[in-house]
Amino acid sequence: MISGRYIPDYYHLRAFLALMSERRMGLAANRLKTSQANLRRMIGHLESWSGAPLCRTNEAGEFVATAIGEVVVTGCGPLLEACRAFHQKLDRIHRRGRLLRVGVEESLFRSRLFARILVQLRSDDRFRPAPVSLPAHVGASALESGAADLFIATSQGKGRRIITRTVRKCPLVVLSAEKRVSDPGWAELSSSGWKISPAISSSTESKLTAACRAAGGSGGGRLNPAAFAAWRTRGEATGYCIMADDEADCSEFKGSIHPCPESLASEVTVTHLVNHPYPFLEEVTGKLVSTLGKLPQPIPHGP
Repeated sequence: MISGRYIPDYYHLRAFLALMSERRMGLAANRLKTSQANLRRMIGHLESWSGAPLCRTNEAGEFVATAIGEVVVTGCGPLLEACRAFHQKLDRIHRRGRLLRVGVEESLFRSRLFARILVQLRSDDRFRPAPVSLPAHVGASALESGAADLFIATSQGKGRRIITRTVRKCPLVVLSAEKRVSDPGWAELSSSGWKISPAISSSTESKLTAACRAAGGSGGGRLNPAAFAAWRTRGEATGYCIMADDEADCSEFKGSIHPCPESLASEVTVTHLVNHPYPFLEEVTGKLVSTLGKLPQPIPHGP
């Protein structure tokens, strides 16, 4: 008769399965990293619960299951596998229990470069990254208020309480709505009503505007992320748009891609507090710089 005073736990069932697998008390105890006496005690608890022997020794001195023992082996195998999977899940949650709030400038939130950054952060088992889109001007205040632990932006953070590092300097390329062989110059760009992609920093935008005005034209208009996606992929492109090299996937772009008339670049930075409670942030940001800063530069191409 099965006793209601005792409910077999995971470790007792695991011990019985190990004994049935190894057939020898010594081998099973070594596998479980316990003593033979403790193994016998756990088997005894199971047999007291079942009200009958679960195993016996054969002529070779090996332990084999009785009829009731076979029922236990058949029934508890899937149960133990589910328990192991649950323990592994708990272990992953424990190891990745820290939440890393990653603030991202709105213009970078949908960029391909930020997707690379997020993949890199997710490979670290010490935390779980949670991205949050934030306006560019709230970077330092978001860090100091605790709304973000890291802030990914297109500008350098300023202040004695923060550390800013350049993750990547992205060279600029020119997207031409119409396929062309020759590369456009400043004069042609300045007379075409050119556009600027969202991820280009304001300082780089000023340099672009100055170059076009020097060529006798005017500055370009900045596209928001939705408008930039429509310009690239939905056949709404007219004229030219200047973007950072790793900003977007242009595989569906119908026009041509050319180098910028000058070797200009727009940088992406990562900022965190100097005395942050997470001691690993300096290492994490350093890894981002060393990994993403070494990505090969794409080669602009014509039609």
